[in-house]
Amino acid sequence: MKLMPGRIAFSKSRTGDSSSETGQTLIFILDNLALQRQIDDAFQSALNESGAAEILLVANIRCVDDEAWLRKYCARFPSVNAIFNRRAKSTAVLEAQGRWLARYHSQEVLSIDLDESGGDKVSRRALLFFTPPVAMEMQKNTLSCQAEKRGLTLIIPAHNCAPYLTDCLASALAIERDKTLVVVDDGSSDATHGVIAGFASQHPEVIDHISVCKASGLPAVPRNIGLASIQTDTFGFIDADDWISPGEYISALHEMQQTGADIATATGFTRHYPDRTESLLQKCFTIPENEPAKALDGSFFSNIWNRIYSRNILLRSGAHFPRTHFSEDFCFSVWAHFYAQKTIQVPVSFYHHRYCRQGSTTDNRAGSGAFKHITEFHRELDVYLADPAMQKALATILRKRMGSFQYTLKLLPPELTQPFKIVLREMLKPLNRYFISDKEPNKRDIATFAALGISDLLYQQPRSKFSGMRNWGRKWLGLRA
Repeated sequence: MKLMPGRIAFSKSRTGDSSSETGQTLIFILDNLALQRQIDDAFQSALNESGAAEILLVANIRCVDDEAWLRKYCARFPSVNAIFNRRAKSTAVLEAQGRWLARYHSQEVLSIDLDESGGDKVSRRALLFFTPPVAMEMQKNTLSCQAEKRGLTLIIPAHNCAPYLTDCLASALAIERDKTLVVVDDGSSDATHGVIAGFASQHPEVIDHISVCKASGLPAVPRNIGLASIQTDTFGFIDADDWISPGEYISALHEMQQTGADIATATGFTRHYPDRTESLLQKCFTIPENEPAKALDGSFFSNIWNRIYSRNILLRSGAHFPRTHFSEDFCFSVWAHFYAQKTIQVPVSFYHHRYCRQGSTTDNRAGSGAFKHITEFHRELDVYLADPAMQKALATILRKRMGSFQYTLKLLPPELTQPFKIVLREMLKPLNRYFISDKEPNKRDIATFAALGISDLLYQQPRSKFSGMRNWGRKWLGLRA
């Protein structure tokens, strides 16, 4: 693959990435399932002739029989996955959904239509290699071809969250505004599908139920699939195991609409612990108002669920979530703030977050899964390098990003702390030339950068000015001072 100027060339052994660089995905667009015989024939032909490593069936389904029929393909063939839309989507949205789910950058799309004589016509075309710039343009084009209406879209990704979904969906339904809940079931194996289907049957005009047959394993995938369906002028996110206070959410939305802001941030949230205790974290999101580009100068939480966004941000930027297991929300939050023209903070705490729930992202981050936080970082970096605004601020972004790695370290058991630091050090070496800043160093920066032997590049300051802090950082990383 040709590297774009300025891109970091990570080795595969370092990144652990074996899925997205080689192989091909065939995206089968099924917007007319009445053509069942033709679809069967085309599918068998694709299996025999395409050479694709992955086949995705992206469908507008009419009834449960349609879904059962397509699920048989997924069960029979390991390389086949599917997305089921119970609300009809345009061909452009179906194609975007398939591209977000695809494991490979090399992609083709196949569709079946009826010609003028009533015969079937199979169309197949190669798509541009799915790099971040291509993804950005697709995001903008997909949304721009859909008529915008005033209202709120809440994107709710769900995977094996059946015990918590009722609280989540009930709280969102209680928002007294024109709204759509885009609930994306990412291959759940528990009762999640049934819970969503039950709510959707009671509120068909509100709930857009989308299912991925086999779990993607990535929080970015259901969120990106949800983003492709936004038709309202505002949107937000709720994790399926969390819930919101509807009244405070409406207050934040009203303030956002009154001021014409692109992002409204709640200044706090409530954290609920496994032992049933809770704590209210207030004034923890200190982002300069009306200066979106200075978002990284404040106390910046990367969480996406404490904010309401304008759809215009996506149309300007093509922002989306990188395919990583952790910190994909940091990338999206930074991206959104860089393209917001006005931001406000609202003194509410509408979000209720279940902290360290067993099986949650935070829980997985506290064990051996934390190493994916490092090995997948190149995917996030590719996004920063693809966007001119973020590339210009890359040094600041990366310095701030290290706070996330430090947070991961706090979650790790003692036996994994030093191995994590070693892998982190190796990952940072190719990034030396990006850490250039005229700001005074602090202990965290020194610990994560200067101790890795890049102190002269990290700060335009004489080395003697912070040699003591550099030694402190080296000790923190387990190196000799």
